[in-house]
Amino acid sequence: MNIEQNTTSQNSITNLETSLSVVNPELVTLLYIQIREHFQSGIQSGGYPVHSRLPSERQLAERFKVSRMTVT
Repeated sequence: MNIEQNTTSQNSITNLETSLSVVNPELVTLLYIQIREHFQSGIQSGGYPVHSRLPSERQLAERFKVSRMTVT
């Protein structure tokens, strides 16, 4: 992967994470299911490129404003 592809990959990940950064606790759907659906749609849309690293549990918990146990 060259630098331009890596930058594009990072930008698409950042855009995807920013657009879906907070789960909605008022929805009937359980929080962990909302998070799972976020990752499923991100992977399917190419927002998470193949072989890219996912954020840590702590980072995910902060981003989604949930406990770390919810994202594990």
